[in-house]
Amino acid sequence: MDLGAGTGKFRRVLRRILKSSVFAVEPVPAMRRILAQMVPDADVVAGMAERIPFRNSSFDAVVIAQAFHWFSSSESLKEIHRVLRTGGGLGLVWNVRDSSLSWVKELNKVIDRYARRKKIPRYKSGSWRDQFANSNLFSRLLEKKFDFVQKGTQETMLDRFLSISYIASLEEKQREAFASEIRKILARLSVTSQENHLIELPYHADVYWCFKEIASR
Repeated sequence: MDLGAGTGKFRRVLRRILKSSVFAVEPVPAMRRILAQMVPDADVVAGMAERIPFRNSSFDAVVIAQAFHWFSSSESLKEIHRVLRTGGGLGLVWNVRDSSLSWVKELNKVIDRYARRKKIPRYKSGSWRDQFANSNLFSRLLEKKFDFVQKGTQETMLDRFLSISYIASLEEKQREAFASEIRKILARLSVTSQENHLIELPYHADVYWCFKEIASR
């Protein structure tokens, strides 16, 4: 199951890798509609992490991409534990921009400023880990990091940042102010790829996993 599936970007990856049925659970109707359009063969279900609409022990694995920090709670962990089969796995994935480059650090400062204004829960705060520390529902949380690069033109990069949920929900004037700041940063970049003059934005994927324990509180 892909929990908090959004518009289905990760659902498409899972389907390609696993070559088996993957249910996509998403609470927001607009995102479910886009998911259904983008992935016509997807099994899309309305549901929340705190109330997953499936029977006990229904799944071998639950995967959450870019989302667990939004709903990290004892209730959501209990629900995930409930729908997993004994020994089933829980996987968490976040893509993080690599701020070792000065221009990426500058980019992150702008984005972080808007997140602070709206008091958005963030993965990098690490507070989501507290739920695992205070629970005996799952085995020890393991982790691994994978580096990758996203390539795009200045416009496709700008569109990517404008699609961030708390940026997309800004009023038009605020979104334009944000876009202006990002354009200035991107415009100063020298071409980093000879192929189609693409900008290369370095990321690392932070991947965590654990397994359902029999014990529960």
